[in-house]
Amino acid sequence: MSSEILPVYGGTIRTGEYTRQAEVNDGFRMYDAGGWGPRTINASRSNFANEVTLASSTKTVLIVDNPETIPDNLTVPETCLIVRGAAGELNVASTKTLTILSPPWWPLAKMFDGAGTISLADNRHVERLPPQWWGGIADGVTDNVAAIQKAHDVAKTSCKVLAFTPGVWLTSKVDWSGVSLIGVNVQTTFIKGTAGNDIFQASGSASGLQSFLGVQIRNLTFIVNDTSNVSGSLSRGGVG
Repeated sequence: MSSEILPVYGGTIRTGEYTRQAEVNDGFRMYDAGGWGPRTINASRSNFANEVTLASSTKTVLIVDNPETIPDNLTVPETCLIVRGAAGELNVASTKTLTILSPPWWPLAKMFDGAGTISLADNRHVERLPPQWWGGIADGVTDNVAAIQKAHDVAKTSCKVLAFTPGVWLTSKVDWSGVSLIGVNVQTTFIKGTAGNDIFQASGSASGLQSFLGVQIRNLTFIVNDTSNVSGSLSRGGVG
């Protein structure tokens, strides 16, 4: 296989060598995958579930080049590294759960789709979840409510942090239930509301405030669009 450089969240990997080339301070752990064998999924090969099953007995890197449907519950073991190819995407069917235990060698691009559930609760390699994995774009134009909500929900059920990279994250109201929100710094990471909408609205009653203990909100600037009525929000606030 040719030695191609792929960007990942936390560094880069070289597909001919399968070793991490760099690390940035994003909370992800280093992981040595030297000597792991590559397997590429495409239309001429088996389906994703079969490839994962084969990877359970040997260290394997699966390069997902095309969208793959996950029709049943499936667990990706630590021995199976998932690498996103040019158009790779994992579409989980409704009522089904894809549990991933392996390190997140994924770029800041869409990895997940579908009405099903992604579980990272038992993944010791993942600490922060960026909205990009669900299709988020920090361009100040795209309404990212769907991507942020999905990332938030997975972070909540998996006990992870919702992490925002630099840019302007435009969003309609997100139902927030005590997930930590962390950016890079207040000068570069902005969360901007759409006209007349709050950005994060806490769910639950006053009696459920204990669920917010220990929550962190830092390194973010919030911009509320108050051209229409917005209840209970500051017009602009930074949290460092």
